[in-house]
Amino acid sequence: MTWQITYAQSLGTQSEQQDHGNAWTSPDGRAVLVVVADGAGGHHGGRQASSVAIEAARKLWETEPPRVGEAQAFLEKISRAAHAAVAQESKSRSTWLALLAREKEACWVHSGDSRLYHFTSGKLVFRTLDHSLVQSLVETGSVEASETSTHEDRNILLQSLGGPEYIPVDFDSCPVGSDDLFILCTDGVWNELADGDLLRLARCQPADRAKLTRELVETAVRDAGKRADNASLWCVAREDA
Repeated sequence: MTWQITYAQSLGTQSEQQDHGNAWTSPDGRAVLVVVADGAGGHHGGRQASSVAIEAARKLWETEPPRVGEAQAFLEKISRAAHAAVAQESKSRSTWLALLAREKEACWVHSGDSRLYHFTSGKLVFRTLDHSLVQSLVETGSVEASETSTHEDRNILLQSLGGPEYIPVDFDSCPVGSDDLFILCTDGVWNELADGDLLRLARCQPADRAKLTRELVETAVRDAGKRADNASLWCVAREDA
């Protein structure tokens, strides 16, 4: 058993790339860590903030890799390390999303509005809830879920990495089988694509996923037009021998 990872990114119409991400697999190929960060709100220094967050995760993966049964502790540790790096090296902040998947279980944490989607047997079964003002308005019934991508306050985050205080990340997990697939993406993707668009990755043939991943990012940027944000999309699927 190994993991298939496909990835695509676009600058959109922005002047700099503030999305950063990376993926690392264990020597035996049975575990994978994928991290995604997006400089929060387009603030000056967002590029550095997201970059140092990813670098902090890399260092811990290489020097203190997670042991079996310690996924939550490891994800909390890299989240705190990423926060500390952002707070020390950047005046901006960053969203944060990290997925640690093994043979039988996947665990993830997030802070901000970069999203994780979980598909099983070609059906969406879970997605993270944004730490944003608009999401809080949805939860109170003040805003319809369909309005989130166009709401005037959609870029206001209630939680992210960086700043004087670490706010604990949200943690979740699930069992993993041969038909599970995860999508990690920044708001430049989900703001423009419907869940049904992402569902295509869960239903396509493995050999077609890399091409479709690129096409979905291109579609998100094209549909956004002149306001196209940085867009990053990672797809993680289990491959059984």
